[in-house]
Amino acid sequence: MRTEGKDGLADCLSSVFSDGNDIRPLGDLRSLKLFGKLLKLPERIEELPSLVKLTLQCTGLQRDAVEVLGALTNLTSLRLCKESFMGNGLHFRKKTFTSLAVLELCGLVNVKSVTFEESATPQLKLLKVECWWDWDAGCCSFTGLKHLTNLMEVHVQGLDCGDWEETCRNLV
Repeated sequence: MRTEGKDGLADCLSSVFSDGNDIRPLGDLRSLKLFGKLLKLPERIEELPSLVKLTLQCTGLQRDAVEVLGALTNLTSLRLCKESFMGNGLHFRKKTFTSLAVLELCGLVNVKSVTFEESATPQLKLLKVECWWDWDAGCCSFTGLKHLTNLMEVHVQGLDCGDWEETCRNLV
């Protein structure tokens, strides 16, 4: 779904996910792309048991949204693109994102740190990072990469700061 304007996706999705509507027809939905202002996730998004792939862009979500997404037990691919998350730190907590195999982060202009706790994203195999930060404000820090025990590939694009090379060397 894509929308533009002041209220963006919020009005559109509130009618689809309202308590009065039967969302069972969406039960087989495997992939969802949301482009536009949302500010918070639909309250009933956890009722999409087949959702395995989610792309968010320009949604303006806050920290609590990441916790909701982390509870989606079948989610295997998550793309957080341009202004999809507006917090200053992206935190992957213990026992969340249990099926996530692919994580792509790009254009998260406010994010200054990304943290992976032990046992978060235990199935993560591919991490894609596209540089988004303002050089004057400094680089974004990534901590807890050592906890990504199944990580097989790291793609980093447009990055020319920090010690990624050393960090990645220490993962092997």
